[in-house]
This record gives sequence, structure tokens and C-alpha cells, in this order.
Amino acid sequence: MAFVQLDQIARDEGLTSCAFIKLDIEHAEFPALRGGGQLLKDLRPVICFENTPRHAARLNGYTMAEFSGFFEDLDYDLYDIFLNKMTRRRLAYDKFLPSYYLACPAERGALSEAFIASAEAMAQAFMDTAEG
Repeated sequence: MAFVQLDQIARDEGLTSCAFIKLDIEHAEFPALRGGGQLLKDLRPVICFENTPRHAARLNGYTMAEFSGFFEDLDYDLYDIFLNKMTRRRLAYDKFLPSYYLACPAERGALSEAFIASAEAMAQAFMDTAEG
């Protein structure tokens, strides 16, 4: 299987904008994001990804400090699926961590009530469609 870094795709495709990235690649989300550091720095998309942080870290040879530091270094805020802000301390010490995350460029500010309501409505519509 061939692997291509997100930064390489962005260069090859001449991307000048990218609003949103969704990743679900079986414990390899963080390595994929690392391969897209320049894209994230330049284009500032919101990122939704699945990740079991401690398990994925063991599989891929990184630490929780590297995981949280990556987002801090790029000035991204990290939220869990419940839209609670993730902190370095929470990632290091919480016994149970969720598996779904949202990373937002910090310059967009804290998640607004309108954003949260919109995300909840979209999730509910998806679930309604999936159940129907």
C-alpha cells in the first residue's frame, strides 16, 4: 500500500484553501496529521478525526505529550466529541478518553453556542438518516 503525505497532496493539487479535513484511518490519524503540518499551518482547516490516543500512541511510537504538543505548536484548540476542550493535563491523566476529536484553529475563538447547536443538528440528522 502506498502512502502519500497530506502536504504532498496539497502541493500536487495546488490547494489554496481547505476548510475541513475528516480522518478515520485505523490508529494512524496522528501520523497522517504530522504529514500535513504545513497544510494545517498555512490553510487552517477544522479537523475531525477518530483516535484512541493512548493505544494509537503505543502502536505508532509517539507520546501523549507529542500528541498534545503538535496541536499547541500549530495553535489549534482540541475538543472531544462532546465539545469539551482537551488539555495537555486531561490527555495525560484522564483515565478514560473519548475516541473522536475536533481540532479548530485557535484564531477562530472558542466554539460558539451557534456552532455547537449546528454540529448537534447535523449529527442528529446523520443519525436519523442512518437509522431510517
